[in-house]
Amino acid sequence: MRFIPGLLLLACLVAVPACGEEPAPGATLENAIDALEKQDGFHIELTAEMPNESGMDPFYYAWKGWMHNPDVSYFKMEGGPGTEVYSKGRTAVAREGRRKNWRVEDAGDDSKRVDPLKHLREFKKHTTGATFLSEAIVGEAQKNGERVRGVVVSETPETVVMRLAQGDDVTFPRADVTLSACRVVESAPPADSVRGLLDAMSIDEKDIVWERSKLSLHVWVGKTDGLIRKALASLDAEVNTPGAKPGTLADRIKPKATFEITDYNKDVGLDRIPADVRALLKLD
Repeated sequence: MRFIPGLLLLACLVAVPACGEEPAPGATLENAIDALEKQDGFHIELTAEMPNESGMDPFYYAWKGWMHNPDVSYFKMEGGPGTEVYSKGRTAVAREGRRKNWRVEDAGDDSKRVDPLKHLREFKKHTTGATFLSEAIVGEAQKNGERVRGVVVSETPETVVMRLAQGDDVTFPRADVTLSACRVVESAPPADSVRGLLDAMSIDEKDIVWERSKLSLHVWVGKTDGLIRKALASLDAEVNTPGAKPGTLADRIKPKATFEITDYNKDVGLDRIPADVRALLKLD
C-alpha cells in the first residue's frame, strides 16, 4: 500500500538582515525550510490536483494532519478509503476507513510514511534565481467546522473574500478571519525535483519528458513573523501518451500540489493518540 509523502506548507525564521536590508529571496526560502524543523509543531494540509484540461483523468485529494518535532506525525486522507497514518521516526502505523485494527508498516520503507517536508528539502537545493513577487494577505477562518485558509482577494470593513485551495472564492465575516500580511517568494526548481511527488500521485515519472517540462514554486511568507502560510508547486510537463484518454493527445499535464500550515507551536494532540497506537510506536 502506498501513502502520499507529502507539502508543503513550510515554516520559517527569516535571518536578520545586515544594515537594515532584507534577506535575498533565495536565502529567505532556504531559511524557511531549515526553520520548519525548529518549530514545536503545526497542523498541515497537503492537496494534490490534476485539472480537467489535462488529457489524463483529473483527480483531487488531500492529506490533513499535524507534525510534532522531532519525528511524530499524524495524517488522514480525505476521500477514498480514509486512510490514517501515525508515524514516529521511520515507523508508520496505519489503518483504512472504519477498520479498528492498526498495523505497523515496514520501518525501512519511507513510502509508508506521510512526510510533507521531504519535497520542501528538495526545493531548498534550487533557490538560485528566486524572486520576491507582490505582497499578499493570507487569511484563516472556520468553514463547516474545519479550519480553512486562503489568499485574500478582496475586503470590506465587514467581510473578507478568500480564495481557497480548490479555487473557490468564499466570503467570511471579517471578525471571524485571522489575517497575515505575506511576501510571495517565487522560484523555478528543476522540473525533476518533483519526481517523488509525482510517484505519490501515481504518475509514472518515466512518462515525463523532463527536458521539455517546467516547475514553478510560490511560497507565502509572513512579513512580521517569518512563518510560511502556504506553498504551491505547479508542474507543466510534456508526457508520452500512455494513460491518455482515447481520442486525446494528452501531450501535456499540469498537476499541482498545495501545502498549507497553521497553528504553529500550538497543541497538536500528542496526548490524544490512541493507546494502541502509542504502544505500537513505543511512545511511552
